Amino acid sequence: MRGLPLGMGARRGEDDEGQENRLTSSLAGLAMAVLTVVVGVFLVTQLRDKAQIEDCLLAGRINCDAVLATRGPPTR
Repeated sequence: MRGLPLGMGARRGEDDEGQENRLTSSLAGLAMAVLTVVVGVFLVTQLRDKAQIEDCLLAGRINCDAVLATRGPPTR
């Protein structure tokens, strides 16, 4: 099979395997990107809540947890 171009003959199985590996790598990369975004959003919301409690305490209030708990979910 010396005169055949690449991708034909004996190399056909290797190309299919390479394409499967690329697909697996792409899906793994996508999963890592989604996981990074989810963790980032979680951390931002947690830090925002902590900052609001800290601001409340620095303003001299003593019931900051109750005030922040009754305000409801954040709106966008």
